[in-house]
This record gives sequence, C-alpha cells and structure tokens, in this order.
Amino acid sequence: MAICKPCYEDYFKHTSFGSRFSTHKPQGAASCDHNLWFIRRMLKVHAPNNNWTAFTTGFYKRLQLPSCPKAQPIAGPERTWFMSSRGPSNFSVCESCYWDYFHESTESQSFRTARLGPSQEASCDMGQANMLIPMVRAVDKGNYPKFWNTLQSLSQHPPCNPQGARGIRWYTLPSDPPEFEICATCMAGTVATMDMTHFFKVKQSVGPSEPRLCSFNLPGYPRGMPLLQKFAEAAYINDWRPLSEFAVNLSTAPPCPKIDLDLAKNRRWWGWDNVHICQECYFVVAKGTKLEKHFAMKGEQVAESRICDLYSPRMRQLYKNACKTQDLTSFLSFARQRREVYLRTVPEMNRMLAAAKHALGQAQTLGLAAVTFSAAGNLNATNFYYDHTVGNSTVGHGYQNEQLLQAAMADHSMQQVGAAATGPAAVARVGVLEKMWKQVE
Repeated sequence: MAICKPCYEDYFKHTSFGSRFSTHKPQGAASCDHNLWFIRRMLKVHAPNNNWTAFTTGFYKRLQLPSCPKAQPIAGPERTWFMSSRGPSNFSVCESCYWDYFHESTESQSFRTARLGPSQEASCDMGQANMLIPMVRAVDKGNYPKFWNTLQSLSQHPPCNPQGARGIRWYTLPSDPPEFEICATCMAGTVATMDMTHFFKVKQSVGPSEPRLCSFNLPGYPRGMPLLQKFAEAAYINDWRPLSEFAVNLSTAPPCPKIDLDLAKNRRWWGWDNVHICQECYFVVAKGTKLEKHFAMKGEQVAESRICDLYSPRMRQLYKNACKTQDLTSFLSFARQRREVYLRTVPEMNRMLAAAKHALGQAQTLGLAAVTFSAAGNLNATNFYYDHTVGNSTVGHGYQNEQLLQAAMADHSMQQVGAAATGPAAVARVGVLEKMWKQVE
C-alpha cells in the first residue's frame, strides 16, 4: 500500500494506523492508493477499532479486481456484475466499483451478482459522470438515499450518448458560450448533485433535428474532463463565470496535436524552446500559473509543425510541481532530455510503421495476384494437357503451367514483404523504441 505524504498527513497520521506507515521512495512512477474509494471508506470503518488485518486484507482483495471498463462495452461473461434492488432495472456496476462504493456498506444487502451470456455486452454505469459524481458525493456525505433518488431522476431521461443526440432538451450557462451544451441527463445527475442548476438555462439555439454532443460526456467528448474540473471549481466558489470563460477559451483552440506533426502546422504556441504548449493545453494547464510569466513564447503563431509537450499526465504533473517549487531549471532540464529521447525514438517508430503499412499494402496486392494466377492456372490445368512442368530455384519445380508458377512466385514475394515489415526483428525494434519513449513521455 502506497500513500502520498499529503494524504498520509490528512487522513492516516492521526488514526490508529498512522504508526504502521514509513517513508518509502518507489522506483519509477507511483500512485496514491488513497484515490481508491474503497480505501477511504474502509479507513473510516476499521481505523477506529484498530483492525489493521481487516483493512489490509480487504485492500489486497480489491487490488486483485480488474479495473473498471467505464463506459466501454465489454463481453459480459468476462466480469461479475452487480445489480441493486434499489436502483432502476438496468443499473449495473462492475466488481471494482461495487467494492469501492458499496461493499460492506448499508447498501450491500440490496445487491445481487449477475452473469451475462456469451453474446451479451455490458459497461459499468459508474463510467458516466452523471452517475459517478452523485455516487462520490453520496459516499463522501454518507447519504446513499440521495444517490438512489438521483438514479430515479436519471432513469426518466435517455443516457448521455457519446455519439451525440438530437430531439432532446439542452442547457447552457447565462452567457451561452459557444460549443457548450449540457444534456438533461447530466443536468439531473451532475449539475443537480452539485446544487448548480440555478446557474443554467435552456439552450434555445438548438433545432430539434440538430445533433449535439454533451460537453460533460467523458467517453465521447475529448474536452469533457477539463470542463467538468472547471465546473467543480465553479461549484466550489458558487460562480458560473470561470466556467463560461474557460468554455469560451476552449472553443477558440484547436485540439491538442500531441506528437502528431501532421496536425500541428500554423498553430499558436506558449512556453519555451524545450517545452512547447499548444493553445488547448495552455488554457487547460498553464494559463494563470506561476510559471506563465517566465514563458519565452506567449501565443506566437508558428507556421512549421511542433509537438505539444503538456498533453501527457507526466509532463502536466511535473509542470504543476515546478509551479509549486518555482524550480524552472529542473523542469526545463527534464524537458530537454525528454525531447532528445523523442527525437531518437518516435520519428524512427513512425518511419517503421509507415514502411509496415506500405509493405502490407504491397503484400495484399501480391496476395491478390497470387489468387488470380492460381485461378487461371488451375483452369488451364483442368482444360489442357501439359507434357512438362515448370519451376525455378526460388519456389521449386513441378508446376503444371506458367500461371501456377506465377501464383507461387507472387505468394512467395507476399510472404517475404510481409515478414520484412512485421517480422520479429521489426516488432522487437519498435518495442524497444516504444519502451524508451514511454519511460519519459
């Protein structure tokens, strides 16, 4: 079990479990286990009785469970699903979420396990923000009845669709920022749970047949998470204007290109020579931070392609740490090393993948030629008698006619081309390069 220092001091140090922890420096990246709601709940249950055995036993059982598939449908038989008699008939959660939010709670007796058939798919309802946020609030406040009431309200609306929807009611802020609309389901779940419905109004500019995607839809809308985070900040200070300003800023920014140079031409950039920050990441991560005043670039328009360095969680966390410590030198030093690794790995991987795609295209052409020659050769062999066979040293001898020989040659070339591009050596090389890049990405 690994707990970060702030969480240890806030939640563990003053409990009966405090003396059981010691400082530890992990090798490589680490995550705080207090992020698991199971840990948060069980700490309140077992720490007052100093029941360390029950606490750790439950924790290790929780670690063995597969991660939540969220809103991504998966084969039903792969998982155990939990359904509650207190929720709508179609409400189901994965085993990990059951343990996080319901196991050993007052609600656990209302649940039953369910196994789905081999042809059935399922997703976890906790993958939807309009259910997860009410759930987290209920657990945090110890108010499960409010969660079940929210679920009943949600059941009156269609699910927030990651492909978008039409013919439904949409909501927006008083300023009606562009490209910002919230579906009625997220109003009933996310917004109502945070007591922010008084800041929203019906969006009048949407036609009944016009498809829209909810701005709070996490699996479908790439900017859903930063908008939800800004919404949470707005709810905390009871002021909708920061969310509106953020939505307006995002609407002017093209999507982050990450490391795709084909998408990064003619862009505005912030940051430094070794840390390029695209417009989207500037608004999401860097705007208003303590390091912004040190930027060498501040929204400069650049024609040539560049990669964005603040798309990755690692770099965003390092940037936030640098803002706290004001240690710009160390941050820029790591960024320079990261850029060097990028130049040694990603371009070569891209070249190899492009070559593999080209080779596979050639292999498909050769495969089609082999089938065509084979069909023609077999037809000739059936209708005509040949008193000799043909062949060569590459594919051997004994072919009844030239078409069958050509088919064998095309098939041989197809296998060679495919093996050269996707064979063990190429795959191993890409694996090595990818590992090098992932270590710093």
